[in-house]
Amino acid sequence: MNGAGRATDMRRIIVGVDGSRLSSAALRRALEEARLTGSVVEAVTGWDQPGVYG
Repeated sequence: MNGAGRATDMRRIIVGVDGSRLSSAALRRALEEARLTGSVVEAVTGWDQPGVYG
């Protein structure tokens, strides 16, 4: 079994987004690159959850 067609075999482009103009441009570029190469795009973001006080 060669695993062809599994999600792990797909090319991925991972791009960070934070709502800024530059991250929006990066996402658009990633989507264009994915269209040209048959890749999938994963957009990721992160945040810092404040500690609980009390």
